[in-house]
Amino acid sequence: GSQASDGEGAGESPTIADLEAQLVQKEEEIAKLNDLRIRYLADMENTRMIAKRDVANANQYGIQKFAKSLLEVRHFFFSFFAFCRAQNPSCQALKRILENFAGGG
Repeated sequence: GSQASDGEGAGESPTIADLEAQLVQKEEEIAKLNDLRIRYLADMENTRMIAKRDVANANQYGIQKFAKSLLEVRHFFFSFFAFCRAQNPSCQALKRILENFAGGG
């Protein structure tokens, strides 16, 4: 099955119209690929920025959570020591621990 209409066969040269159509098709493909490239670059930048923000937030909230935990522990100790002192006000060991914990000793 010959594809050529004038009998020269597969070796026939494409016409200018064929070449122009191929050129338009290739230019459209290039434009689509360039658009995809730009979108991928933007997605990569967005992902990088989100990851950077997430790391900063994790660090900040981690420190805040740790500080809050320390305050809760401090509050627990002071409540416990106050209860113990109420039970035995003359306990000197408990008094020293409380003063050292509070920074007064």
